[in-house]
Amino acid sequence: MTDLTIDTAPTEEPSNRPLSERVVDAVAEAEGVDPVALEPIYAAIEPDALDSLFAPQLAMDEVPDASAEVRFRYHGYRVRVTATGKVTLDSGHETSSKTQ
Repeated sequence: MTDLTIDTAPTEEPSNRPLSERVVDAVAEAEGVDPVALEPIYAAIEPDALDSLFAPQLAMDEVPDASAEVRFRYHGYRVRVTATGKVTLDSGHETSSKTQ
């Protein structure tokens, strides 16, 4: 199994992009396709619930609890989203790993 770690946590400025959009973008990048070519994320998880789950933690100046996470399947990937905004994709295939 290979984990593709796509770090979507803001580095310099806070990101206003919802987590659900960041998940779609990460999967699209891993697949090498445009995000609109993917199945809608709501087929895997309620996007509003995902977006609101960690929003208060991501908006705070404090470091969010990195142990809080959500896992679900989307477009053939096992997706893990942490409270810090990190998105990890596990394709389940034996390939080289990619970290961003």
